[in-house]
Amino acid sequence: MQATDDPTKFFIVLKLLEGLKRSARKRDLRHPITAELLHKIVLSLPAICKTGYEAVLFSAAYTLAFAAFLRVGEITRPRKDSTAYVLDVSDVKLDNDAEISVWCVGSSIVKRAEYHAFLRPGGKQLGLHMLGIHLWWQGIGGFRLLNLRGRIRHLLTLEDPPKFIFLHCGANDIGSLSLGKLQHRFLKIIHDLQSTLLPSTSIIWSQMLPRAQWRCPEDKGRKPCENSRRRLNRLAAKTILEAGGYYIKHPELMHFNDDLYDSDGVHLTSLGNSIF
Repeated sequence: MQATDDPTKFFIVLKLLEGLKRSARKRDLRHPITAELLHKIVLSLPAICKTGYEAVLFSAAYTLAFAAFLRVGEITRPRKDSTAYVLDVSDVKLDNDAEISVWCVGSSIVKRAEYHAFLRPGGKQLGLHMLGIHLWWQGIGGFRLLNLRGRIRHLLTLEDPPKFIFLHCGANDIGSLSLGKLQHRFLKIIHDLQSTLLPSTSIIWSQMLPRAQWRCPEDKGRKPCENSRRRLNRLAAKTILEAGGYYIKHPELMHFNDDLYDSDGVHLTSLGNSIF
């Protein structure tokens, strides 16, 4: 009435009013998605959806409904102009006013992901800036584990330590060292990050992806490198999770598909980057 927002139009108020309207009625017998039901839904999606990307999108929607204790109707809308009762990004606020910094460090996979994000509606920040999250992309072609400590030291001269660091690297090292030496190098680098360089930063380790072409000696072929990748991924998952960090899997990218991988057998297509 006096150029002020109508508080009854806010999402939370709308849900409260909706609940009051139902309070005098019989109990709502509909239940939110349970963990068991979510598991069954996600496993069934690949057989129902037309593409893997569509299955990923539906999986994300159902997972959101489960994690936020919502019914599916609260994250969907029947018409384009029907948004009043649907959860929106603008309805989510962080309690902490301080910006959360996330460094994204790694190989050309990260570099190409940054460029792909730049072309998307959410931009390089993936829309997370609205939640107080700032992404700092640091993808470098040919990046190896051996380069990680030096790169982190350099970044620390430019910025304060981040709250989180997302790491995607290691695949370029496979074939250049024996698996035992590579595992030892990985453990030493992670120890240095956690104890000295970034002691207050949570590590998010991204699973190494398969390749059609590896930098392995020709007489060894692709299979030994793939075995090394899988074993190094298992070591990374165990080490990072035990230290209180996070490990991201990429199940949709574990099998080669022309829609997901470039002709070089290493990098991702536009669709592959969207899934990544």
